[in-house]
Amino acid sequence: MWKSTIPLPLGSNVPIINSTESASSPASRLIIHMAHKLPAGQKLNVVVLGSCTNVASAILEDPSIVQKLKVHYLGFWHNVETAIVKRQKSYMFY
Repeated sequence: MWKSTIPLPLGSNVPIINSTESASSPASRLIIHMAHKLPAGQKLNVVVLGSCTNVASAILEDPSIVQKLKVHYLGFWHNVETAIVKRQKSYMFY
């Protein structure tokens, strides 16, 4: 039987409305937790398949994790009001 070893917690279903308040979720809290578990000098690889709300929320909640993250952003944009998904370019941030 196949068992996943990669946790997939629920992300936020609301956008961030300003640059000081996060849209906290189980996903943003897991990002923070996993980043702090890493030994010095290692980075947490985070793959973003939709909007960056969970990563942005994690950073807003705990800015100390920024240097521990390596974010791979595929580049989808999801409008929560219309449920329209648009594909954009792929980016990788260090």
